[in-house]
Amino acid sequence: ELKQRRACSQRAASCETGLWHTIEERDSYPAGVEDFNVTFDHAIYLPEGVGFYKGSSWDMDGVFHDHLGRQFGEVKAGSHKDVIPLGRLIEAAGVDLGARPTHPHSFSPDSSLPQHTASENVTNRDTGVVLVVVIDYTNTYQRVSPARMPRYTLSVFQLSSHQATVDAADYHDNGEVRMLRHRAGVRIVAYQQGRVGYWSVKELLLNIASGLVIMKTAKMVVDL
Repeated sequence: ELKQRRACSQRAASCETGLWHTIEERDSYPAGVEDFNVTFDHAIYLPEGVGFYKGSSWDMDGVFHDHLGRQFGEVKAGSHKDVIPLGRLIEAAGVDLGARPTHPHSFSPDSSLPQHTASENVTNRDTGVVLVVVIDYTNTYQRVSPARMPRYTLSVFQLSSHQATVDAADYHDNGEVRMLRHRAGVRIVAYQQGRVGYWSVKELLLNIASGLVIMKTAKMVVDL
């Protein structure tokens, strides 16, 4: 956060010392952000013609996977919602908040804001991180027929090419003083996908009939 005072009059044709003079600069971080809990409450609904699969995460079994596909948690249907500490999500995505960012970054197009890209002291806490949570549903884990209710896998990844920052400028005293604020945090983007099957007597009969026709045709060709 920068507090700046105008160094030259607004009516001045030029300003040799620079338009703004920084009179105060400070950094602040919220304490214990990794201990904040994140709740994922999601649901699935399929059209009536497909089947009767609909329900929220309360009705399904689920597992949590990190960015390498390793399981780090699970929930059972009817137990509780998906509540994961933010620090655990960050760790599962393979992010170290104390490490340097892996993507080129500039805090703001405003040249008056500090450009920390080249600084060795800049970490992911300064630039912000974007986490992608993918919730994948499936009910084809049974051998005989599709399950009554799907299961889901919640996987966490880092979107390293993006950042989570907000820059703002507030002017006071008729434009003579301004506050430049740079805020960085953790942005979470969630996607839902999946593959769900359903039982259909019509499709079964069509497949059996098609198989019989193929067998009959093959026999005729062999006999020729």
